[in-house]
Amino acid sequence: MKAYKGFNRDMTCRGFQYEEGKSYHEDEAVLCKKGFHACLSPLDVLYYYAPATSVYHEVILDNVADTDIYGSIDDTKVAGKDITIGKRYSPIDIGLLQYNYLTERYPNREVRVERNSEIPNKYTRNTVLFLSQGATAKNLRNCVVTAESFSSIEAYKSAIYADHKNVLDVDGQNFIHVGSENTLDVYDSSIISVRSNNTLKAGMGNIIMSNDNNNISVIAGNRIHCRNGNSIHSTNNEFVDCENNNMIFMEDGIINADNSNFIHMVSSADIEQASLVTCKNDNDIRGNIRMLIEAQMNNIIEINPYKYSRINAGPGSKLFLPTAEFTFCDEENVEEGKLRFDTWYETDGNGNVSRISIPQHIEELIRTVKGERDDRARTN
Repeated sequence: MKAYKGFNRDMTCRGFQYEEGKSYHEDEAVLCKKGFHACLSPLDVLYYYAPATSVYHEVILDNVADTDIYGSIDDTKVAGKDITIGKRYSPIDIGLLQYNYLTERYPNREVRVERNSEIPNKYTRNTVLFLSQGATAKNLRNCVVTAESFSSIEAYKSAIYADHKNVLDVDGQNFIHVGSENTLDVYDSSIISVRSNNTLKAGMGNIIMSNDNNNISVIAGNRIHCRNGNSIHSTNNEFVDCENNNMIFMEDGIINADNSNFIHMVSSADIEQASLVTCKNDNDIRGNIRMLIEAQMNNIIEINPYKYSRINAGPGSKLFLPTAEFTFCDEENVEEGKLRFDTWYETDGNGNVSRISIPQHIEELIRTVKGERDDRARTN
């Protein structure tokens, strides 16, 4: 039986290590208790493994209990004694996989909604919908929706493809791909791809892929990949990977940026875990929390007043502390008010800095985060 399974990003699930291409066996299979678990519907997987922290694979399950073969209407999770781990899918593949699943499981349920009309209740579940301009679709569940413009969509656990100037109000476990000038209000554990000039509010555990000039407001634990000119407001524990000319306001998390971004990290709480910023050139980085900053050339870094922040910046970068300021330079013997580039420094909260060596695990973390930039460059 073909199904879909989520894993942590290291390919573990509930402490068990899996590998692509390998098969595994257990003597018993009881749903939610024993055996190997997966979902027939790709979107159901998002409930158990949030997109921000997970990877997804096609699997083959065998020796599935008869009572579990078709799952339920609301959850298609099944358990089997044997599992083989197939290919990995990227988040952007989930929408097409959901369409394939729905059309195979529920054939002949494709409906077109005419302009400025509302979908009948009998088509709000397990249906492939085509919304003409100005159509309204409410209370959708387990649907695949393609919308033109000026439509209004309320959905849960659905795949939505929308053009321009639509309004989407959706609960969790969705795949959403929209064009421009849409307004989106999304709950948790969804995959969201937006082009330009959209306004997006999202909850937790989402993965968000944004092109240019979008306004994104999120709560916590999301993974955001964006290009240029976006405005991002979030609370905490986000991962943001961006290109140029973005404005990012966060409480804490990880930011991987290219050039000319404005990054402001501020929190009213005393955060013990340092937030990490890696960036290229001409960025403006400010914060009142403990930060770990690895920057290239001509960046402005202002930390006020948090102690024990660690900074490594390239030539032309400036560091502003509450009672002192420093310039990073490429001179071998630095003068007062200057710091050596390609060297780690730690602040003490009183305007003083000292040279330090950072632990190996921090170096590895920085390499991993900067690797996201390299992965992004290869896929663009």
